[in-house]
Order: sequence, then C-alpha cells, then structure tokens
Amino acid sequence: MSPYDWNREIADIHRRMYRWLENLAPRRVSSCFSGERCFTPAADIHETEKAYHVFVDLAGVDSSMIEVIVEGNILHLKGSRRRPQIDSCTGVHQLEIDFGPFQRVFRFPLELDADSAHSEYQRGFLEVVLPKSKRPQSVQVSLKSE
Repeated sequence: MSPYDWNREIADIHRRMYRWLENLAPRRVSSCFSGERCFTPAADIHETEKAYHVFVDLAGVDSSMIEVIVEGNILHLKGSRRRPQIDSCTGVHQLEIDFGPFQRVFRFPLELDADSAHSEYQRGFLEVVLPKSKRPQSVQVSLKSE
C-alpha cells in the first residue's frame, strides 16, 4: 500500500468515525466541567500570518451571557442561551435548537498575545481575534562544561 493510499484510508476511517459519533450524539450535548449538561456551539478557526480568527455560532445568545478568556495558548469560551418563553404553549412539535449553558476550549500551537486579543458579537456570530505572541518560541541556551 502506497503512502497516498494509507493517508486516504486513514481519512476515510476518520470520516466514518465522525459520522458515527454525530449519529450517536447529533445535538452535540456534552458535560461541562461542573457536571452540568452543556451544548457545544459550532466554530470555525482561520489563521493569518499574525493572528487566529475564531468564529462561533451563538445565535440568540445575549452578549452579556458570553465569557471569553485567553490564557497562554488556550481560548476559553462559555456562556448560556435562554430558551424563549411562549405564553399559553399547548404542545411542542420539534426541538432542535440547543439551549442552556455552553462551553468550548480551543488550544493553539503558538502562544497568544492575550493583551491584544479582542472580540465582536454581531448577527449571531462571535468573532475572537487572537494575535500570535511576538515572544520568541525558542532560544539558544549556552552550555557550560567543566
């Protein structure tokens, strides 16, 4: 088997496993660290030369309910989406929208410049811009010998 066939086979296994897991838990509900049930909002991450841009689908979430924390190379995102209240509701026919608490943790390969990070929430999308740290990632260490 050539390396190309091997890579294609691994990618196919990954796609099948992902579909299987999606069918197992199609609503992307998980457990938050507190033990409370949480949903996982969809996210896209784009990288530029200077920063990572994280887009998170948070339609219907009040911006005051969103918490964004950057530590080292990790972005913590959490909050809550409230279910709309319907007066005199006599029945529910379909429930596909996730409500309640949500949480996401993103790890990046490079250290982030937390002081320069910023976010914007509009039209149901949260964008978090995470500039890459300008600190050197590696340094030459001199060796002393006896």
